[in-house]
Amino acid sequence: MPGSFTASRRPRSPVAWSCLRRSPGSTARPSRTARSPPRPHRPNPGDPAYLIYTSGSTGAPKGVVVEHGPLAMHCRSTAEAYEMNVESRELHVLSFAFDGAHERWMTPLVAGGCIVLRGPELWTAAETLAQIRRHRVTHAGFPTSFIGQLAEWAERLGAAPTVQVYSFGGEGMPRETFARLGRALKPRLLINGYGPTECVISPLIWKVPSDAAFDEPYAPIGGPVGTRAAYVLGPDLVPVADGETGELYIGGGLARGYWQRPALTAERFLPDPFAAGGGRMYRTGDRVRRRPDGSLAFAGRADDQVKIRGHRIEIGEVEAALRSLPGVAEAVVLRRDGPAGAYLAGYVVPVRGRRPEAGRLRAGLARTLPEPMVPASLTLLDRMPVTTNGKLDRNALPDPAADDRRGRPPGTATERRLAGIWSEVLGFPVRVADRRFFELGGDSLSALRLVARLRLIAPRGGIGVADLLRDPTIGELAARVEAGAASAEEGVAPTVRLSAGRPGSGRPLLVLFPGLLVSTREYEPLVARLGPEQEAHGFLCASLVEAVRPLPPVADLAAAYAAQVRALMRGRAGSCIFLGWSWGGVLAYETARRLGPGFPLDWVGMLDACGLEPTFAPGAGRPIAADERAAHGAMLAAWLDRSPMAAQWEALRARMDPEAEVQFLRFLAAEPQPLPADGPEVGSRERMLWTLVDHAVQFRALRLEEGAVPIRSFVAADSRGRGLPVIDWAPLTSRLLSVETVPETDHLDIVLSPHLHARIAALSSAEPNSTAA
Repeated sequence: MPGSFTASRRPRSPVAWSCLRRSPGSTARPSRTARSPPRPHRPNPGDPAYLIYTSGSTGAPKGVVVEHGPLAMHCRSTAEAYEMNVESRELHVLSFAFDGAHERWMTPLVAGGCIVLRGPELWTAAETLAQIRRHRVTHAGFPTSFIGQLAEWAERLGAAPTVQVYSFGGEGMPRETFARLGRALKPRLLINGYGPTECVISPLIWKVPSDAAFDEPYAPIGGPVGTRAAYVLGPDLVPVADGETGELYIGGGLARGYWQRPALTAERFLPDPFAAGGGRMYRTGDRVRRRPDGSLAFAGRADDQVKIRGHRIEIGEVEAALRSLPGVAEAVVLRRDGPAGAYLAGYVVPVRGRRPEAGRLRAGLARTLPEPMVPASLTLLDRMPVTTNGKLDRNALPDPAADDRRGRPPGTATERRLAGIWSEVLGFPVRVADRRFFELGGDSLSALRLVARLRLIAPRGGIGVADLLRDPTIGELAARVEAGAASAEEGVAPTVRLSAGRPGSGRPLLVLFPGLLVSTREYEPLVARLGPEQEAHGFLCASLVEAVRPLPPVADLAAAYAAQVRALMRGRAGSCIFLGWSWGGVLAYETARRLGPGFPLDWVGMLDACGLEPTFAPGAGRPIAADERAAHGAMLAAWLDRSPMAAQWEALRARMDPEAEVQFLRFLAAEPQPLPADGPEVGSRERMLWTLVDHAVQFRALRLEEGAVPIRSFVAADSRGRGLPVIDWAPLTSRLLSVETVPETDHLDIVLSPHLHARIAALSSAEPNSTAA
């Protein structure tokens, strides 16, 4: 290992050091001192090369014995696959407790290349990129989590190092992170290494150009290295058809077995019925499928099933669905135990610059997964915890109920009953009386379920969603229940104060209009960004009521909102600003129009306010043939036969014009089947679907009128890029102050965007009715 970099990091030793690689043209042999150990004998292929302990993902640590023959084959084949030669320079940063670290020093030496050692100190991504440039590194391997950080940093710098080959492994590589690697690091090749220790380090690799892409949530694991074979088998050890999922078995190039554990060795290392000359194959316990190009895609652990309320659930499927949601960079799901039994706990690392709300992530999952597969809790993390080997440390993931020790426990009988109800709704133990419902992971829909259960213990007083938002701790709600206080709901326009502000701050009052099926809590990060001086009030969405009823007409809602805004402004000096997200933008516009030009309104911020998509837009339908109508009608009739909401659906159909009914039938046919039939309870999938369709029917009939409303339109970059029907406000108002694109966000996350928060903070402190962009 030549060079000043490695020499400066050689440990002190009483044994003289020898040069491992002679300079070009040198014929001198390495010197031997009297204190040098005797030359070891030449090992045989069947001699043990090393013993390494591993638990993998299957249980307690066990020693794996690896022989020289399979190890030598693996190193030679890997050097060839990585295209290494005497000019190669490998950066070595991995922990030696990980067998992949030994591959990364042995393989370059087999090829006659050079190793650049990190030394004992850890490096940041910035330091790593600097050392890569300093030592002209050509090959580098990192844990999956760290190479993602490296790519993120290189993307910020806008300069990629001259590394030819990056390899990674230890955990699945998410699709979005993989795309960033190619985009930011720009190597010639990317290699995903896979394999259990029992198969000698990385028996499979997926080697592709840096501009490659894949459709799966995680990078494929590729094909066998060297003389190995990869089999995808069913339970009867018969190969499954290409494209079908089976268990992965690897033949050839295996470890000897488990140290002093013959029974376990016989269980996992089986006779290979497919090898012409006999041999063994290792049962990995991993589920895979063969892709059209012959490579293998990872599909989860064969033993990765959990049982939740009687339903068998594949953890990998839930993680893949969670990972596919906008704004999610990494996702992990665990089974946890709570007072109501087992539940799923999800953990998410957001995409940089995004902060998706847990409730909206759960709602996104509910659109594609059955209810038992939706995690009861979702915890947002800055990064996933990893072991010294760079693998995910599942034991270090926080328990959703772990904060119980940091709060006052429920004291009264009412508080204890409320804690039990909160635990039931949230899905994990709640043992504190001074934590907010939304702080613990609640969302708008779970708040509705909570309200329904709270009314069982306080039927006289009544508790509404606004009460939960205003008195959001168990202790405060208990006091309200015990006092028999009436519900604070105010017709169709209940308000919630998100920040009291400070008198005399001179800030305009901030009035917030939410989107469909959400509360005002989504604006909390923005209000926090504006600081404690900012007073902010928001409305609850009119769909957040217990009864299944159509949304009130927009004119009625706008009149109620206008009355509430006038009440908020009564007796105070200064002006106000409206913000309307999605459907809330329409409501904010209509409210401002009714308040009139003399009202002290600085401007209305439209946050990705969109019209109807072609699915339900007037004039976007196409004629329906008789056979298509018959098929869709049969589907609808079969669904309504088992739907507890059949009467509500029929009433909603009666409000549709002929074109809308055809669009409705086609919309249902395109939804994931079977259609939900879980009834009208708040938060159910069927209730959510009914609300969305009801909203579309009302939106079809809406005709916005012109009004001299000062508007600033903020459009999500993703919405503009995908051509979503963002409303063009220019024909409706002569006071369109600005139209701005908010980078790195989409329709669902724009309200959480730091870029938007910074812009609103700057504008809200500017002069009233400013036209500055």
